[in-house]
Amino acid sequence: MNAEDIKRIIESGLLENGQNLNGEFSGFVFGEYKRVPNTQGTFQFMDKWFIYETDEKNLLDINGPFTAEEDIYAIATLMHASQYFEKYKFGEETFNIFIDNHFSSLEEIEHYLSK
Repeated sequence: MNAEDIKRIIESGLLENGQNLNGEFSGFVFGEYKRVPNTQGTFQFMDKWFIYETDEKNLLDINGPFTAEEDIYAIATLMHASQYFEKYKFGEETFNIFIDNHFSSLEEIEHYLSK
């Protein structure tokens, strides 16, 4: 599954429930890591998926790693739309990753994945 597939699934799930990627989520970045203020997105790194967001001061929070299916639920959770994506809901282990694994750089992720 690639970034376009993930985007299509997110768009479809939102549209089925009267939502869309316009407005608040129009700037969500699929498949690319962009370090610019006030950005949310998802990208693949070392064959794993991650979600990220930057604040107005460009402070970065990267969360993961996830499989593509887990990434769908992570994105939906970031968008406060997880109720539309229950079939992708995390198991306990992935939920713990979602809560506990936070990175501030690609170097930190590379170090974590190389363990």
